Amino acid sequence: MPHAQGLKIAILINEFSKQTQPMKDAYRTILATVEPDATIEFFDPINAQEYPDVAKFDLIVLSGGSVFVMEEVPWVMKMRAFIKSTVETQPTKKMMGICWGHQIINVALGGIVEEMGSADVGVHTIPLTEEGSQFFQGTTLQSSSEFKIQQFHKRDVTKPAPGLIPLAKNNEAFINEQNTIITFQGHPEMNVEWAYTAASGFPAYIALTGYTMEEILESVKIPTDGEAIWRRVLEWVRE
Repeated sequence: MPHAQGLKIAILINEFSKQTQPMKDAYRTILATVEPDATIEFFDPINAQEYPDVAKFDLIVLSGGSVFVMEEVPWVMKMRAFIKSTVETQPTKKMMGICWGHQIINVALGGIVEEMGSADVGVHTIPLTEEGSQFFQGTTLQSSSEFKIQQFHKRDVTKPAPGLIPLAKNNEAFINEQNTIITFQGHPEMNVEWAYTAASGFPAYIALTGYTMEEILESVKIPTDGEAIWRRVLEWVRE
């Protein structure tokens, strides 16, 4: 059972570029706000091949990344196996996928991810499904029918994995039927500082948006519902 206070959270950092440190900083910042007593441990599944002892944590978070999840890269295949093993051997364990994590959870459980031919970057408004509105009911989202979130991706889920229930339209967020997995295509942890770094570090993404760098950098300043999303997710962990 999750602790009444001070959740233990394992975060797998699925990136190996200069984005790694700002990504960690963003997680630390948002979690210090919504769960100041949390114990956070970061793991490197790429170079160090580090994975958490799942039983010791209340929540396993799979971060964003840039490698295509459908490719048979050894460390990506190992991540898929980790997801399936966790679901099979720790059926009550809570898991959260963000962006790349959202995509690989879908692929590991039988879904499909494809190139978009464009990119979603900056703050986007994501409409909720009926199930999503119910899930977030009573939270501090700016709206009861949608949430605002930082986006940074050029691939998306085109076929959801069996057993995943859409919380948002267009395959932007899911929860599973067992109520143990939640995923978001957007980045509820991404702050403006990291968004600036990401935009500067991946100019190819910007080129796919149809917007200039200046327009993107203005977009990332728009207030998001990241904090409200995290508060609801951590409440869900304790359920």
